[in-house]
Amino acid sequence: MFKQERVEWSASAGDEGRDESCMDAAERELADLEAATGSESVALAAVSSALLDMLSFGIALIDQSRRLLHANSAGLAALQVNDGLRLIDGVVDATSHEDAAKLREALNAVRLGRRLYLMVGRQGSKAGVAVLPLDTQIATGTRLAVLIFERNPDLDALGMFFFSHAHGLTSAEQRLLTGLARGATVGQAAQQIGCAANTARTHVRSVLEKTGEASLRTLTACIGRLPPVATRMFGLVRTASKQRHGAAACPASPSTDSLKSLHRFKVGV
Repeated sequence: MFKQERVEWSASAGDEGRDESCMDAAERELADLEAATGSESVALAAVSSALLDMLSFGIALIDQSRRLLHANSAGLAALQVNDGLRLIDGVVDATSHEDAAKLREALNAVRLGRRLYLMVGRQGSKAGVAVLPLDTQIATGTRLAVLIFERNPDLDALGMFFFSHAHGLTSAEQRLLTGLARGATVGQAAQQIGCAANTARTHVRSVLEKTGEASLRTLTACIGRLPPVATRMFGLVRTASKQRHGAAACPASPSTDSLKSLHRFKVGV
């Protein structure tokens, strides 16, 4: 029978000093946030917002009237480029009658505490969105809905960089692996990075050897389990969306005032 043993950590005096210094710095930063926002709970909301922005998949919080209460940066990006759901004047709206019916059904399910998975958008560019009830109710009794969007491969490059760096992959191997992870064949990935098919197969053998994986199937499965860490390119997404849809379609990240409003909304004060 497997016996789990606790790992005892031993720290030198220097390590303890660094730990205390880091804790002091974190406390100071939180205190600065509290002073700037005027509330510890609002400061923590700002920290939570920053944490959500580190994810490469979108999260949005809406009420039963589809009013957007909060979204991380990837969620705002998804609502700017998603073919099925768009943010219009602060409200999450569907771009077709079919998707509007799906969203209504999902919100009805949320009222009953149920979860639904939607496929929205035009044929050939559909995207998945999970609609979940938030496991709490505000003072009015309205049940809020959480929209969780698919991972955005354009915002997901940092996880691949971490993986490649950890296994000592070259830049060419990383670019080839990125193409393979997105569903390309070896030949297609070779064309994408501008190398010969034989060179690409050599890269594949090298990657398998460095990562210790037995096949491309297990390698791509490993890539699929990478942490969803976002790259810092949300500003570029907003800029591109402004060029396509105009500034009104691109809300900025929540301000201090909006965080205060969200906090009051959550606690019903």
